[in-house]
Amino acid sequence: MQHLAIDLGSRTSQICIRSEAGEIIEERKVPTKRLPEYLGKQPRSRVIVETSTEAFFVADAALALGHEARVVSATLVRSLGVGERGLKTDQRDARKLSEVSTRIDLPSVHIPSEQSRERKALCNSRGALLHSRTKLINHVRSRLRSNAVVILKRKPNTFPAQVRQLLLAQPSGVPAHLERVLQVLESLNAQLKDADSELNELAEQDALCKRLMTVPGVGPLIATRFVAVVDQPERFESSHHLMSYIGLTPGEKSSSLRSHRTAITKAGASDLRSALVQGSWSMMHARKDEPMVFITFEDTNGLYETVMFPREYRRLAPLTMNAGPFVLIGQVTEEYGAVTVTIKDLRLLTGRPSAPRGWRDSSDATKAPDAEFDWMRAA
Repeated sequence: MQHLAIDLGSRTSQICIRSEAGEIIEERKVPTKRLPEYLGKQPRSRVIVETSTEAFFVADAALALGHEARVVSATLVRSLGVGERGLKTDQRDARKLSEVSTRIDLPSVHIPSEQSRERKALCNSRGALLHSRTKLINHVRSRLRSNAVVILKRKPNTFPAQVRQLLLAQPSGVPAHLERVLQVLESLNAQLKDADSELNELAEQDALCKRLMTVPGVGPLIATRFVAVVDQPERFESSHHLMSYIGLTPGEKSSSLRSHRTAITKAGASDLRSALVQGSWSMMHARKDEPMVFITFEDTNGLYETVMFPREYRRLAPLTMNAGPFVLIGQVTEEYGAVTVTIKDLRLLTGRPSAPRGWRDSSDATKAPDAEFDWMRAA
């Protein structure tokens, strides 16, 4: 098998092909977009590329043509001798990669599936829109403060209208340059709404995403990012390996008799890690009077574990203090022989009950006489 190393460029790429004995067979430059055509004319080879924007495009083409593909991490190539002694050219880099490949089986990063890359691209595009909106909002706030005008924190969707209302009350009105920014903000709000709708639809159609979204603090964005990054769960031996891959395990800086653990490594997918942290904060900083409740119902067939999220809990908690019988409306899932119901609505089978004794305000679920009362009664 020959070893075909490619130093990728945006327009042209340098190729170096060696035999198994390490002798250089061919060196040439090829337009990057024509690399699949070039690889199709080569015998079965090991194709080696360094991680870059075009790396997975070339790897997909190589695998489809029956070649082996190695995408070498950019953090590893330095230790392999690429760029040694301050000498770095496309030709030298391709030669070094092909030379090392003849001596050892180079490790490759995970080559994600096309679906995984599409989902990452969707999330990243939304992130770019969100980042742009944040920068423009901060720009408008800064401009207003320079004129001693302070606007209270508003939701991004209503921010342009609030700014216009505030400035129209001023003698100078809305400056033309700020009006242009406000128009862009309104356009970004509409685009972000469409992006969120697309994410929600994608997550609802994916069984794994729907399962992840049953975890408190996890929504369509976190679920989609998580599924896209993990891609193939079987490549992780355990959950601890996955935690290390995402960078959520503590680092270590030990020497001799001194053992010292540091903060989390923050290695791997930073976007996913950031989203997971935000989800955790969302769950931890939820109001203490908005718990997620687990309720066990019983009928003639057996016991059923149910989950009631804060919004449903606030609305349905007064009803659960009745003896029933109840009609449960929600989503039913079965895993490992256990059936779980996520409650969306709860109704009495016969008539509407009066307010339970001791209940002062049915709109506030926090005023239940006992937060730990037995809710295991049902027909």
